[in-house]
Amino acid sequence: MKKRVLLINCGMMVATYINTELKNNDEFEIWGSSTYENHGKYIFENYIDNLPNMNEENFIEVLNNIIKEYNFKFIMAEHDDLVLFLQENKEKINATMFLQTMKQHYLADIKVKHMKN
Repeated sequence: MKKRVLLINCGMMVATYINTELKNNDEFEIWGSSTYENHGKYIFENYIDNLPNMNEENFIEVLNNIIKEYNFKFIMAEHDDLVLFLQENKEKINATMFLQTMKQHYLADIKVKHMKN
């Protein structure tokens, strides 16, 4: 059985790259989710909507319910503020988190900008 990965803020450019690279992987099943409506729901084969904003009081509770309901093993996030929030609250979240460092996000952003030129 594949391990499920939830990619939060899946409409971000880096998230679409991750989905493209991993969607046919034999080990992982990639799911997308966002805290606001965006094109991620059209890109990800598996998508969960209505995730509250991280600033809402019930964000961690709802996230943990989603983790349990869908049996997610891993969480990835693609927004600087969300990455920081998850890093600060990782002990409260019931899945292993793969969070990019700010340096990794910066380098990926530079790569995207370079590709556009």
